[in-house]
Amino acid sequence: MKFSFGNVLAGFGFAILVLGGSNLTATASAPKLGLVWLFLTYLLHTLGELCLSPVGLSAITKLAPEKAVGTVMGSWFLTISFAHTLAGKIAGMTTPSGFETWETMQKLARYTAVYGWAALAVIGLGVLLGALSPVLQRLGHGVD
Repeated sequence: MKFSFGNVLAGFGFAILVLGGSNLTATASAPKLGLVWLFLTYLLHTLGELCLSPVGLSAITKLAPEKAVGTVMGSWFLTISFAHTLAGKIAGMTTPSGFETWETMQKLARYTAVYGWAALAVIGLGVLLGALSPVLQRLGHGVD
């Protein structure tokens, strides 16, 4: 359940950015997002990470065969590197070709659309993991 809660928190972090971005309006100068939105995003992402990482690392050391703990732990960190690569691809979706010539509000709409989908996906994954939590606990053979 902590793992799913961490995902939901991270998803809400993306949702905060989308909410802040959708409240901006075009002005004479470039629209600026208040620092409180960034602070809330970092807070939720950090709290989510604090729920995810210790639970995942603990599960690996408890569930992996004794002789394979190092290999499985390395696989955990390898998946994190794949996730960072995927995050780079998603961020790249916010800057398509010809993006430099777009109006500021068009760019903002693109950002909020991409990170809105990220928020929905991460929150959905968290809810799915929460729903599967009893099954996963039974598969863990009594590991807390």
